[in-house]
Amino acid sequence: MLFRDLRFKLESLRKSDGYESWRALETAKLSEIVQGRLKFLQNPEDCSKARKLVCVLNKGCGFGCQVHHAAYCLVTAYATGRTLILESKGWRYNRAGWDKVFLPVSETCTSAAGESRGEWSGIHSDVQVIQLPIVDFLKPRPAFLPVAIPAELAPRLEKVLVVVTI
Repeated sequence: MLFRDLRFKLESLRKSDGYESWRALETAKLSEIVQGRLKFLQNPEDCSKARKLVCVLNKGCGFGCQVHHAAYCLVTAYATGRTLILESKGWRYNRAGWDKVFLPVSETCTSAAGESRGEWSGIHSDVQVIQLPIVDFLKPRPAFLPVAIPAELAPRLEKVLVVVTI
């Protein structure tokens, strides 16, 4: 009850503080930045030369867990500057794969082929294609996993959140 009351009061303050239009504009700009980077990473000019992160959607868990696993893969690709290749043939929710239920994660790059391959080790500047394990077995664990946010966006996002909670 107290939480609900505080939340209502904070929402009322938020609506009356004069920053609502600024917050809307700033969050839209931040969204554009993230979506633009994802589009750039996921649609390289030359897929054969792109640095890739291969994620096999085979985690033995429920649908929500599977979507969470795909999101972890996308976050990791974003943070490492790689194109995500989501391998999902035989997926338990559609044997034909993720792309038969959802839009593909890339419009131009779906091949995991590359000149060099390696397993996740945390440092991969010279390896073109990295195989990402399921999150349960990820070692070393990088600092960018959720609930982390991209460092270049943090100051702007913090300002939006500070204005929200004052």
